Amino acid sequence: MERLWHISRKQPSTASADALVCHHNLCFVEIKGWIKFLENLHLTGERQFTDREEERLKGRILKQVGHYDFQKKLLSSIEVCEDITGTPDLLSALPVAFILVTDINPETSPLEVFSMQLSMLANTSTDWKKVCTEAMSRRLASQITSIHTYFVYCKDFDHLIKSL
Repeated sequence: MERLWHISRKQPSTASADALVCHHNLCFVEIKGWIKFLENLHLTGERQFTDREEERLKGRILKQVGHYDFQKKLLSSIEVCEDITGTPDLLSALPVAFILVTDINPETSPLEVFSMQLSMLANTSTDWKKVCTEAMSRRLASQITSIHTYFVYCKDFDHLIKSL
């Protein structure tokens, strides 16, 4: 819909949220997958890395996260919605949320954390999924401060929407 809106105004398309959900809130949804990214870096299995390799790989993850401009996508999406609905100040008209959905679980259970810590002590290996989620969480928190934000595992998305 965003692309058609820009075409109708003879404007170039801009980055916008991946989805829009209207339940009791207007929710802009951004989806970020990491499993394939980690697989491409060969980071999904148990493997030992030197400190230098770990730093280089963490740098690649941070570089990838650095490309995410959540604030720009949200603002562009709000602009499109305001124009389509004829509501000039959408943020004050109804509750708005930004939901970042990912294919790795950003909230691990205490048992998983304990298991990861034991594994890290035994193998001195980095939990790459944790590196990804921490980096995305920091990026989200630094970019969007004026509305509610949620960072959820894709399997928890329906439950979150029902609870909003």
